[in-house]
Amino acid sequence: MKLGKGTVKKYTREYTRTLKNGTKKKYKTEQIQITVSKQDDIYENGEEVLIIPASDKEELEGIEEKLISYELINGLLAEEVSSLSEEVGTMNQNELDRLQLKYDELAQKESNFDQMQTENDRLKSKCNELELNINTLEKKYIQSEEDYNDLENHYNELAEKYNQLVEQYTFLEKKQRYNNLVNKKYKKFLLEND
Repeated sequence: MKLGKGTVKKYTREYTRTLKNGTKKKYKTEQIQITVSKQDDIYENGEEVLIIPASDKEELEGIEEKLISYELINGLLAEEVSSLSEEVGTMNQNELDRLQLKYDELAQKESNFDQMQTENDRLKSKCNELELNINTLEKKYIQSEEDYNDLENHYNELAEKYNQLVEQYTFLEKKQRYNNLVNKKYKKFLLEND
């Protein structure tokens, strides 16, 4: 299992847009970035990864070690039980009583193993829940990114329209000044020729 270490940074941005009908609407975007140092860069470009908080890392690593130890314990217990079963046929009653005590101890150990197995199943279930939560968050992030891109495109269209209106306004203002100047000269001309 490849393990890397990174730092999570969350960015939030709020902005206000004026809609076509003149109302103002506030928008909020969130972005999550995970930075991995060059020493821990063990991933391929475009590779999907599972991100687990550092607080859960030890628990996951412990699960694998527990599984190995449980398998070893189970194998040893099975060997002991089978060897004891073979010896039971040839031994006297005192020996059988001693073996019964040992068998009870082994049964207790096996019961403990079952409890550990239940704990292991619970941890696996928790891992699956975490994976589902991560997938849900990824989908929400992708949707937020698409919404942000749509809003950015809409903003660019509005900015372009605004620039066109400014150009039209400037042109009309110049034209108005020119018309006022022509009107003054025309009035002056009329007054001088009267």
